[in-house]
Amino acid sequence: MRDGKLDALLDVAQNDERKPQLVWTRQALLVLALHLVGNRTQNDVLPGFAAMQHKRVGITRGYEYPGQMTGQPGIQLVESPSELGNLRHLAKGDIDFMLLSRGTLATLLAKLGPQERQHIRDWGQIDQLPLYLAFSPGQPLAAEWAAAFDRGMQAIRKSGEDQRIHERWRAVP
Repeated sequence: MRDGKLDALLDVAQNDERKPQLVWTRQALLVLALHLVGNRTQNDVLPGFAAMQHKRVGITRGYEYPGQMTGQPGIQLVESPSELGNLRHLAKGDIDFMLLSRGTLATLLAKLGPQERQHIRDWGQIDQLPLYLAFSPGQPLAAEWAAAFDRGMQAIRKSGEDQRIHERWRAVP
């Protein structure tokens, strides 16, 4: 984006570093429901980031995680090249928890065998992650494009068309 080769990024989360560098839409493209997923051997877990204290938590290389998660006391972050790899490590008991969107969890569980799935527990939603469309500040029409996107998203949400799209494509963020 900085070198002018890209005009926009899709499905990008805002953070302190990125926010001042891009032109953002006000409307999120979608909001991911982030779930605490654990190995069934974890007992009496109160769903929340605090459950990750002093635990082995799987993260995926190249992904960004909330500070509320990574800042937990004693957390041991265990990196994997894929979410599916993390889920398999979770099933084996190599890690205790991971954070996944509801839709990704459903998709990945379908890729596991019954023996692996029996060791996985969804402790429920603990956070949300809005994802946006962001434009290069070097693009002269960036603010205009962001405003047009916001108007369009507002219209399809008001009409319920966004829900119909999700239902038609069985999309689960």
